[in-house]
Amino acid sequence: ARRHHTGILRMSLARLHPPLTRSRLFFVRLRRAPCSRDPYTRMLISAALAQLALHADPSGVPAVHHSARRLILLRPAATVAATETADALAEHFGADVRFVLASPTPASLGGAEHLAARLSPTVIGGLGVETSQGLAGEAAAREEALAVRDFVIRGTRDGSASVIVSDERGLHEILAEALGSEEAACVPDSSVSVLDFGPGSWPAVVADEPPTAQIIGFTPSRSS
Repeated sequence: ARRHHTGILRMSLARLHPPLTRSRLFFVRLRRAPCSRDPYTRMLISAALAQLALHADPSGVPAVHHSARRLILLRPAATVAATETADALAEHFGADVRFVLASPTPASLGGAEHLAARLSPTVIGGLGVETSQGLAGEAAAREEALAVRDFVIRGTRDGSASVIVSDERGLHEILAEALGSEEAACVPDSSVSVLDFGPGSWPAVVADEPPTAQIIGFTPSRSS
C-alpha cells in the first residue's frame, strides 16, 4: 500500500558536510508534502534528511564560517509568540546574530521582540527589530521573498548571522529556493532553519550555487 507514492523530494548526496548541493540528486517518492500530519510521510522525510547528514538539532551546527553569512529563519506559532523557539535560537546561535527582521504580524513581531530583548545585552548598541511587508501573508511570492532575503544578507557581515521571523509562506519560498525543492521546504510552527550563504549563493539573480542548509524545520518542543 505504501509503494504508490507521488511527488519527489530532491536532495543532494554530493557532500556529507555541508549536506545540500544540487550536483547529485537523491529521490524519495512521497504521497504528500513533508509538512503533512501523516506519520508515514513525516518518517520518510526524517529518514531522507538523516541520509543527507542534515543536523538533527542546533547543538550539532558548526559556527558560521568567516567567509559566509548565516540566515536563520524563525517561524513562530500560529497564534502566540514562539518564545520557546526564540530561546532555543538565542541559546545556540545568539552569539553571531546582529540583525533581526520580522513580518508585521503579532506572532512574528512577538517572537522577534522576545529574541531581540534576550540578545540585546550581548550586542554593542543593542539589537532592535526591523519589519518588512515582503514576507507577510499567504500571498508572499518567490521574487518578493528572495528580495527580502537578499536585503538581509547584504546587511549581514561575513562570519555573522541575521534572523528573519515570519509566517510559513515567505519562509517556505526562501527554503524552496535554497533546497531546490518545494516538497523539502517544510516550515512547521515554532521552527528554526539555518542557511549559510557563501559568495556564490546570493543575490538570487546571479547566484550559481545553493547555500549550505545546516538545519531545516527544527522544533525544540517536539525534539525535547
